[in-house]
Amino acid sequence: MAHAEGIKTIMRSFIHKYCHYLLSWPRRFSGDRRGVVVVLVALAMPVLAGAMGLAAETSYWYTHKRGMQNAADAAAIAAATGANASTTYAAQAQAVASQLGFTNGSGNIKVTAASTNNATGCPAGKSCYTVTISDDVPLFLSRVIGYTGNVIFNSKGMTAMAASSVSASAKAYPYCILALGNVTNDIVNNGGPNADLAGCNVMSDTGANCNGHNLNAAVGDAYGTNNGCGIQQNSNVPVVADP
Repeated sequence: MAHAEGIKTIMRSFIHKYCHYLLSWPRRFSGDRRGVVVVLVALAMPVLAGAMGLAAETSYWYTHKRGMQNAADAAAIAAATGANASTTYAAQAQAVASQLGFTNGSGNIKVTAASTNNATGCPAGKSCYTVTISDDVPLFLSRVIGYTGNVIFNSKGMTAMAASSVSASAKAYPYCILALGNVTNDIVNNGGPNADLAGCNVMSDTGANCNGHNLNAAVGDAYGTNNGCGIQQNSNVPVVADP
């Protein structure tokens, strides 16, 4: 009996002591600055992690975009200055971009080149070459704050980026054939398998159309559309006056 009473006394003492502690814990915790700091830090961690992740990714995007722009600038110059070479301006642009780390078809990288005289930034009366490099980069910690990218690839959110550049060609090569007419296609070749204008460049002040054979001309230029004339084929080239 005494043993039972002793146990009751101990239990009453335990309950009185610790129930009082438990009931007073919220009040004491709210007044404890250390506890408040712990809670605030815990609540802020996702936001801080997301902010740091976004800052790191923004820095990476900026660096990547700057690299893309440098590659596009160099590739456009290569396309413009090498337009009279045996390879196409598109191949030259892609080769230079690849040397600078942006290989066409590698991952999500695309390097495209075009010959035009109406691109933004192209001087009047000049033939210009534009190069555009695009790439999709993966997301990292920015997903913590809910950023899902601006493009989906393989069911994953990514960030699409692009850089473009325009360069004018000096056209430092002569023409051995200059068509000055005003019909739809001033230069027309149907078949002509034996035509051999090796080392020669041709120009049409309208369009050019070569079916079956490119005349073996080094460069074929046309004010309108050049369809198959020349090894290097350029459309939308400024009109060349009668010399």
